Amino acid sequence: MRMSHYFRLLWRGGFRIHYSAIAMTLAIAFYSVCNSILSLTQKIFLGRKISRTRIEKPPVFIVGHWRSGTTLIHELMSLDEELAAPTTYQCFTPHHFLISEWMLKWIVGLALPKTRPMDNMASGPDRPQEDEFAICALGAPSPYASMAFPNQPRQHQDTIDMKGVSDEDKAKLREAMQSFALSLTLKNKKRLLFKSPTHTGRIEFLRELFPGAKFLHICRDPQNVIPSTIRLWRHLDSINGFEIPRYDDASIEDYVGKTFAQMYEAFSEQTREKQDDIFTVHYEEAVADPIAALKKAYDFFDLEGFENLEPKLEEYMENQGDYKKNQHHLNDQLKAKINEHCHSYQQTYGYDKA
Repeated sequence: MRMSHYFRLLWRGGFRIHYSAIAMTLAIAFYSVCNSILSLTQKIFLGRKISRTRIEKPPVFIVGHWRSGTTLIHELMSLDEELAAPTTYQCFTPHHFLISEWMLKWIVGLALPKTRPMDNMASGPDRPQEDEFAICALGAPSPYASMAFPNQPRQHQDTIDMKGVSDEDKAKLREAMQSFALSLTLKNKKRLLFKSPTHTGRIEFLRELFPGAKFLHICRDPQNVIPSTIRLWRHLDSINGFEIPRYDDASIEDYVGKTFAQMYEAFSEQTREKQDDIFTVHYEEAVADPIAALKKAYDFFDLEGFENLEPKLEEYMENQGDYKKNQHHLNDQLKAKINEHCHSYQQTYGYDKA
């Protein structure tokens, strides 16, 4: 984040900083000053050029709840030379990557682990990354801001379904997404490939922002999705928070379940009457035969280049032999919550009750 957005984040959290996070707090303060300087520099030298850039081909958005398999599909589709997916470095420095990537990307690479701790998938500054991190870093309203102070009420939960979001917050979100998309287009000159679970309940908003956009929706059995998402938030809150998470099992389970229901109620409402820009892939189908699953999506969207992508998909899958999925064990209480919050989803996409 830039300095102003960083201190606004601390202010909203009441500066409730645990002593173990003081070093991190000061380090981020230093980086925020650097980000502000680099952001201003990019704006001075490239601001006009960015604003004059035009997005000729509507983006493709990969959507679906956290831990549904969106990262896998993002990784696979990013192999397509016709598409440009934002990288980890670009998503973490959205306000200045055009001028800083050549000299700072390697530093970020040194700080990143080789695999993501929450799911063992490969990590690195050049790997495709979800754009919600860029939105958050740009100071736009994002539920990811809650990682900073996980014991406080969750921030910007209304952006999960875009219901009740103020005009001011909508404008900030619109500006952040547009500026990031324009910067990426200026750099890559290709159709953009975005991925973020947070976009699942924003279909109407994204249709207005990017007319003609295409949405590839990934679904997966909630018996895997819900416990994996609980594990995800526990991990992200613990490593990113300025305070130590103190919520109990019941509260995090309720939060994940209610957010799931909130997201998919909005997705259902926003795709009920218009479905010609939505294609759904079951995670189980994608894992069993990713080439066939993506071929169907490419045909549905009439995207070019699959014949060049197919051999790259084969090579990618051959190199994934060491990947191991996390295993989850459900107790009766969590099973009941999954059935309560995911009942409609289970019926719609053909999954059994927990």
